Amino acid sequence: HPSCFATVDGVLCQRHDRIVQFVESLDENLEYFDHKIVSDEIVIYAKFKRGQIYCPRCGSIARRYHGVYERSCQDLPLLGKKSRIVISVRKMHCPNSECSHTTFAEPCNFLPRRGKQTKRLLAEMERMTKKESL
Repeated sequence: HPSCFATVDGVLCQRHDRIVQFVESLDENLEYFDHKIVSDEIVIYAKFKRGQIYCPRCGSIARRYHGVYERSCQDLPLLGKKSRIVISVRKMHCPNSECSHTTFAEPCNFLPRRGKQTKRLLAEMERMTKKESL
């Protein structure tokens, strides 16, 4: 990362490494490519690096892109700030003409279906709620 070379004390390099680890801990197929800090929030940009994507309905290997869209979600705090992850998700075309799914998106297994918060954030909020109610 270019900012790793812009400092003598290594602080920026350590921050970058921590962000990369944070992203990879969500999904081993997720790859960090940028971030920005805006006030009390860190916005992290990531994309999937899967070699093969399988149709969730029939299991065929999809090789043709139908498009790309951004999916945004909230995650656990990082570096003392709220975190939001913006993921470039590929929309794929199923090659099986007999499949009822003509297009589908890469799975985000760390998010509930249509979720805007990661599963680990939801679990932490539930844990904190239970702790407070005791």
